[in-house]
Amino acid sequence: MKLSSVRRCAAFAATAFAGVAFAAPVVVEPVNPTWEVVVADDVMSPVAAGTDAAPEIQRRMDALARTDGGTLFLRAGDYRIATPLVVPPNVTVKGDYSPTSARASTVLSIVCGKGREDGPAAVQLNAA
Repeated sequence: MKLSSVRRCAAFAATAFAGVAFAAPVVVEPVNPTWEVVVADDVMSPVAAGTDAAPEIQRRMDALARTDGGTLFLRAGDYRIATPLVVPPNVTVKGDYSPTSARASTVLSIVCGKGREDGPAAVQLNAA
């Protein structure tokens, strides 16, 4: 399916369900070329350097979970994870990927529990 066709379908869906209290998914154009059409319910850009991105990522995942799930797309950049993340059921997290440059990819810089053998898991899946 061509990207323009997907956009028309998304626009139709947004119009058809305009009275419903949820945001229509959007087609995301990643920085790097991909073979798949990336559709997300929420899109996040990196937070300020040195800031823990986990609370904002968690807030967005929880919001998606309250609407029966969806996809959170993290734009290319560095996301510092200093507090644990719990991925709720029916929530998918995607990011950008470059086979030649980590700087052009979505990177989770895990510092949560760093250096601690008994430290918390940085990312947990909640199967509920």
